Amino acid sequence: MTARDELIRRIAFTLGLLLVYRLGCHIPIPGTDPEVWDQIFASGTSSALTNANAASGGAIAHLSLFALGLTPYIAAAVLMQVASVVFGGLRDLTRRGEDGRRSFRRAILSLTIILATVQGLGIASALQRVGNLVVNPGAGFVATATLTFVGGTLVLVWLAEQITRRGIGNGIAMILLTAIALDAPQAVFAALQLNTLGVFSLEFTATLGLLTVVLVLAIVAVERARSIIPLQFAARRLGDVELPQTSGALAFKLNAAGLLPAFVAPWFLYLPLTLLALTVGAEEPWLRAVVQALQVGQVGHIAFNTVVILVLVFVYTAAVIDPDHIADRLRSYGGAVPGVAPGEATAGHIDRIVSRTTLMGGLYLALIVLIPELLTAYAKVPFNLGGASALIAVGAILDIDAQVRTLWPRHTNHTSIGLATGAGG
Repeated sequence: MTARDELIRRIAFTLGLLLVYRLGCHIPIPGTDPEVWDQIFASGTSSALTNANAASGGAIAHLSLFALGLTPYIAAAVLMQVASVVFGGLRDLTRRGEDGRRSFRRAILSLTIILATVQGLGIASALQRVGNLVVNPGAGFVATATLTFVGGTLVLVWLAEQITRRGIGNGIAMILLTAIALDAPQAVFAALQLNTLGVFSLEFTATLGLLTVVLVLAIVAVERARSIIPLQFAARRLGDVELPQTSGALAFKLNAAGLLPAFVAPWFLYLPLTLLALTVGAEEPWLRAVVQALQVGQVGHIAFNTVVILVLVFVYTAAVIDPDHIADRLRSYGGAVPGVAPGEATAGHIDRIVSRTTLMGGLYLALIVLIPELLTAYAKVPFNLGGASALIAVGAILDIDAQVRTLWPRHTNHTSIGLATGAGG
């Protein structure tokens, strides 16, 4: 099979599974009246509901099989990365070959089921309180709906894994990109309609369009940005071959954590609130006050999201980039950073550079997410601009571009040799 045929096969396979995903977004959960939910969703003005619908790929709008989306799985993966930083044995598990990585993936899947069950229970219980939505309220509906939500998430995880292995691009990003691409025309139409109705002036509409372009260009620039550490490899003998002195570089992404912290941050807010609502009751005055203070656009929500994103960026980066491990590998290959002693000094040098880079990446990620939220809250833009959506879309497209270049080498005119660290891209 030629490279071109392989690329076409992978694209066709990906499109086929994405079609399955879209069909699943229109399969309603049992025991609900779809017409009642359509009316509720159409009349809703909640930014949180809009964000949740975007994260689920439009599945919440139809209260469908895939209503939870991939969020429980992504949250579980991030939590496992956090745990691997705290527990060294868990971090070492991923370095024990395929068996270790398989055990790590099983742990993520188990945690996914737990998180999806908690969220499914919360949603199912809340749906019963919506007038005329649930045909037969009760424990039977809660159990059925929860199982449906959990099963839908697991099916999505399987589809994403198949796309990653046998299709093109990252499966999770491709599923999220599909939802964003289908929702984008509606957002453009909404802006144009508001301009026609006189809600937006022509200048304001043009400013929103310009801001969107600048946002996308900024994301592209940062996602392609790398912090470079020059390397020098001493001459050495490998068997009967004499290897000359060479130079190289370590490349670290400015945003090594990708979109995961921005995508998962709301979970660290909504999951505890869901658990509290289930245990103490959603009508408790103090809980209602907390929920109100943490609404989208409120100072509490903005501050909470910023702190969580920054913490997750640092934790995730610490999980995937180990300066001590990199320094040891460099020394084993006869490499060194010019002007820096091998071993502990090199590890400290790498750690300082990665820390500064990670801080910049975390602030960038927080701004990408919060600038659209600030516009929605304080400039009174009556729809979600979706900074996280732009980040997901750009990241997915860049990933597809990189994979196409790998599968179809004639698209590239250069080769590169580097030391694999898990940090570069």
